[in-house]
Amino acid sequence: MPSENQALKAVTIILRSSNSLKEALKKEIETYGINTTEFGLLETLYHKGKQTMQAVSQKLLLANSSATYAANKLCQKQFIKRKTDENDRRIVYLELTPSGQTLIEKLFPIHEAFVTRLFHDFDANELASTLTLLKTLGLRSETIINEEGNSNDSSL
Repeated sequence: MPSENQALKAVTIILRSSNSLKEALKKEIETYGINTTEFGLLETLYHKGKQTMQAVSQKLLLANSSATYAANKLCQKQFIKRKTDENDRRIVYLELTPSGQTLIEKLFPIHEAFVTRLFHDFDANELASTLTLLKTLGLRSETIINEEGNSNDSSL
């Protein structure tokens, strides 16, 4: 088990790295004339096919209102369209339009190459280890949240 000082240092490094990574991705994606939420929505539809708004929100870890806003903007740009389920009119799917499909097919390989450049200094084993360690950290964090909730020492 790491010391408290090592754990605090690890949190600081992870958070700073995460912020730098998010900023790099944001700048890169904005060069395409869309924002990160719009790109994430296009990417999800590209890889998963038509999806409900709820499924997209969950996949992108967004509030429904944020996903709806991005979907509205992409509909206005004619990159996606809404399609009502034939059997249940309460269900609305999002799907790529031909111009949206063309756009993401053009952008995704560029984005993928950029992300690969971000991990240039990692060999395959280091990247695999990083993925495992971060996943373990995330699962441990979820376990602690679920076990303890916000019931830390209330005398503080």
